[in-house]
Amino acid sequence: MKKHLVAVFWTMLFLCPRSGAAGALDPARYLAQRGWTPFEDSKPVQLPQAGIAALRYYEQGRSVPSCGILTAGSGRSAPHFIDLVSSDAGENYPQCLGIGPIVQFRLQNRAYAVVGYDFRETREDVYRSYHYFYQDGQQGYVSDEALNGIVPDIDLQEAGETARKGTDGVKAARTAYFKRAFPHLRFLERDFISGSQSSFAMFDNRQTGQCYLALETGSTQVLAAHTEFVPGARCSGVLATTALDKGDMTYYLALLGAGAGKQLAAIASVNRAGKITFEKDLSSAVNTSGATGNARTAKAALASLLR
Repeated sequence: MKKHLVAVFWTMLFLCPRSGAAGALDPARYLAQRGWTPFEDSKPVQLPQAGIAALRYYEQGRSVPSCGILTAGSGRSAPHFIDLVSSDAGENYPQCLGIGPIVQFRLQNRAYAVVGYDFRETREDVYRSYHYFYQDGQQGYVSDEALNGIVPDIDLQEAGETARKGTDGVKAARTAYFKRAFPHLRFLERDFISGSQSSFAMFDNRQTGQCYLALETGSTQVLAAHTEFVPGARCSGVLATTALDKGDMTYYLALLGAGAGKQLAAIASVNRAGKITFEKDLSSAVNTSGATGNARTAKAALASLLR
């Protein structure tokens, strides 16, 4: 099922065209040249970057819509087409069902774009998937086959309404990279937080009683053991994580079990420039205040210290 990739219709917006791009993309012309019929949909896709166009259409002799993406780059004499979802003649599946906005973000020191989409594999099986591109100076946006291969499809029949609404292609990509960043540690997916410009993860090593905070701001992940914040304490588990925005800073707080019913906070921060700081003094101040009964009170104590 991985990746019968879908994208969406011929309507699009080109924002701030890049100088040197291989001309403005003309999806209507591209479809006409192939003899394909645009799929009519009244809701346009908002494309945040010139040089990417998402199309939804009927191929000749097909009764169900197909989807694909056009990309342009200064090193290309013609647009590059990526087939996302298409069916064989006479077949009713797969079908593309819809698409979300194309979102830009940074990961592993690269500029990325992701498009999320839903597709029907069979009558009963419906999935959400993501297609990732990274920006190349000459080729424009290029498919990241490695990332596309490790981010799993979401079974929408099993996920439930809350999970369907909460899916996020940027978070899915960051999660995939964090899972592979520190293979000797256990990634705690429940405690992962994906922010607008950064993300925060927790890891543990049950054998050594160590927990670890990790952050990234679009480049490599930075890791710190919990003992940097609470020296001498053994971590019995991560109880909760939360985030607090204050001015141009984002503070990430992890509430850790420290044995004998004791709970301690470990705090890290990221500013808008991407600087990561492990906040040892703030962590000590919150722990000294005794406001570590739960994540809400610890977060309130942190907010009070930042006033």
